[in-house]
Amino acid sequence: MTASTRRCVSTAALVVLALASTLPARAQTPDDIYAAAKSDGAFVLYVGGPTAPWEATARLFEQRYPGIKVAITGGFSNVLDKKIDQQIKDGKLEVDTAIFQTLQDFVRWKAEGQLLPYKPPGFDAIDQSFQDAEGAFYGVMVNAMPYMYNTEHVAAAACPTRRRIFSNRSSRAGWSRPTRPTTTRPCGCSTRSC
Repeated sequence: MTASTRRCVSTAALVVLALASTLPARAQTPDDIYAAAKSDGAFVLYVGGPTAPWEATARLFEQRYPGIKVAITGGFSNVLDKKIDQQIKDGKLEVDTAIFQTLQDFVRWKAEGQLLPYKPPGFDAIDQSFQDAEGAFYGVMVNAMPYMYNTEHVAAAACPTRRRIFSNRSSRAGWSRPTRPTTTRPCGCSTRSC
């Protein structure tokens, strides 16, 4: 299975999870969920970031499940989460599912009783560190974000080795945001071969 196919399957599974969240929590097949969701005729997905990476998957979903139109809203996770919070407060939830970087929102929504557990087919294949054990949510992507530094402004010996140092203002003294492309290296790497 190619990476693109795996991503589509993962996203489709998330979509099935979202559709299930509007239904009573019980064992259901994807076809059972589709039959129940078809009456709504629409599926609303919020994504942290641009919508473009999700458009092809949405079209595949619409082909697989005729009668359900996918609407995708992109933006900053820390803005869209507040929109969902307001919808919950108003009792008028418009979104069916969300794919955000702000994982703490899903933990909070679960604690508030806003998420229904559902484990779609293949859920047990998801690494345990990327899922809620009860099936309330799970990750669809993992992105590595290494710390980088500008070699024109920071000596290798001064490179922070822990995240906490990055957030300490005195440790960042003299650091500036580059205004043109520069050479960067992962922290902890002091040679040009890194």
